[in-house]
Amino acid sequence: MSTRGKPSHCFHDFVHVKKEIKINQSNYLAICRGCITVKGWTWAETEAQRIKMSNTVPSIGKHLSECDNFKTIYPDKINYVKENIEERKQKAAELRTANNLKKHLNQGKKFKIFYKYL
Repeated sequence: MSTRGKPSHCFHDFVHVKKEIKINQSNYLAICRGCITVKGWTWAETEAQRIKMSNTVPSIGKHLSECDNFKTIYPDKINYVKENIEERKQKAAELRTANNLKKHLNQGKKFKIFYKYL
């Protein structure tokens, strides 16, 4: 049995992804389950559309870290959200550093090749 699309991310339990509504070319509307429970489906969907919350980790993480409704419904998951956001920031910083290092190393190789032919 094969699955379609990307695997679920760390915040998938806290949102409902509405695949009938696209936020951009690649991502769908994500609606916070805390907002749905506290304020109701209509309010939560309207709010998600207003802030353009997509089904991506950065978008959902930002909302969950600020959402009082989420904190009310899932008080034991607040640290989980914060830890995942920090972990993602650290991985992104490490990746940027590695990419910058590769870029600088590749530039050095180009100069060596150029000087070799002079």
